[in-house]
Amino acid sequence: MVAHPLAEGQVLHAHHRADLLASGLSDKQIHACGFYTESDPAAVAKLLRWEHPATVLGPCLCIPYYNADGKPSSYTRAKPSHPRLKDDKPIKYESPVGEPNRLYIPPATRTKITDANIPLVIAEGEKKSAAADQHGIACVGLVGAYGWCQKREADADGQKHGERKLVPDLEAIPWVGRTVYVIYDSDAATNPKVLQAESHLVTALQARGAVVYVVRLPVGKGGAKVGLAVQRGFR
Repeated sequence: MVAHPLAEGQVLHAHHRADLLASGLSDKQIHACGFYTESDPAAVAKLLRWEHPATVLGPCLCIPYYNADGKPSSYTRAKPSHPRLKDDKPIKYESPVGEPNRLYIPPATRTKITDANIPLVIAEGEKKSAAADQHGIACVGLVGAYGWCQKREADADGQKHGERKLVPDLEAIPWVGRTVYVIYDSDAATNPKVLQAESHLVTALQARGAVVYVVRLPVGKGGAKVGLAVQRGFR
């Protein structure tokens, strides 16, 4: 398998590079974001806070997270070659166990995020936000529909309750007067749970003084889910 050398001895396998290129990322942006492949099950387990080697996952595309000041965090997500199943659906991305949600902030956006005069896009997923960032659009990525929200306590029946609070990465962003575009994947129009998550996010941002616009994406061919794709003309 062909591997592309990165900084500090890291490599990126050819199929992971192809995945990133297919998402609209350039080699320059891939390198700037620090994406890499981890094939060692013990190293993957350490990233994900697993107690045992993550042998079942196979080689993983690793997505390191950085703080708004550009300093690397200890939070890394992984896209496994052999996803586990949950409720008969593949877990496409693995997050560190027991860690709170983090906000993905791609390279160029880190220099813009503290300026409330610069419009900000909030999208689902790291690759989409990295692609927007590559095209000069300040964009941050959520780890999921409720990736913007701190974890809430659940009662005996499993029902979560309490105030929906922004994760600290989002709370630290200046919102007053800021134009924000919330762009969830196209299933937001048909999935009540996703639509609810989107609505709660909009409410939370508006409460902090942001001017929020929801951008509704059309579904793909055959009803396929579609996410933000800058190469299709979003500016």
